[in-house]
Amino acid sequence: MRGFLAAVSGLVAVVALAVALPAAWVAASVADEDGFVSLSRDVVTDGAVQDAASDLLTTRLEREAGLPAQLAETGRRLLERATDRVFDDPQLSGAWAQTLRRTHAALLDDPAAASGQVPVPLDLAPLARLAAERTDGLVDAPDRLVVELPGGPDARALRLVDESPGLALAAGLVAAVGALVALLVARRRGVALVWLGVGAVAAAGLDAGLARLARERTVDASTGDGLQTALVRALADVGVTSFDGWLVWTALSGAVLAVLGVVVALVGRRTA
Repeated sequence: MRGFLAAVSGLVAVVALAVALPAAWVAASVADEDGFVSLSRDVVTDGAVQDAASDLLTTRLEREAGLPAQLAETGRRLLERATDRVFDDPQLSGAWAQTLRRTHAALLDDPAAASGQVPVPLDLAPLARLAAERTDGLVDAPDRLVVELPGGPDARALRLVDESPGLALAAGLVAAVGALVALLVARRRGVALVWLGVGAVAAAGLDAGLARLARERTVDASTGDGLQTALVRALADVGVTSFDGWLVWTALSGAVLAVLGVVVALVGRRTA
């Protein structure tokens, strides 16, 4: 009976860990504004994102300027040069961070009010300001330049992101209690440690596979304009890379736990 209870408790701990890991990552890297900005800051260095954002900025600033027909071609060339140079500006990182914070607030300040699929409101005004400074007064920097990208998350996904800190805490507690019970009731604690360590490695491997599956499905479902598709691909890549870092540490911890279990089991045999 003790062996059965230890096995069930260990299995519960492993399953709970597999849930806690992605929930904790989402809480730290998506639900938290600073974490989201840190995760997404380097996306603007992606070549495809820069090209698509530059084209979109040029089009929107040209519309804002309201250039007369005789100046349209010359004005557009000037705007294209200005928007291209934005991505070499040392202030780019700060401007992009402002855009990310505005987008995060628009999506997650009140997720309960969302319904259906929610377009992503990307306020490019901070980038437009950098471009406007290079147009010799041709256009003024707008206070807001919101582009609504289609194919955003649905309302349920936003609510799950909002609830992720609580889910991560609950799943983490279940995993800890399950592991503790498994160790306390096991006949051979060294063996229990080995299986818990192997379980942690397995949970990390399962989450790694699911993360890649989620990335593929998200990218395949991206059917919007150039900037939307480029952002989805870049964000999916940095997200998987970031989550992999968490999983590597989890797997290493599991391996250490398994080795410790082997040592405990060997010492137990010698002293028996």
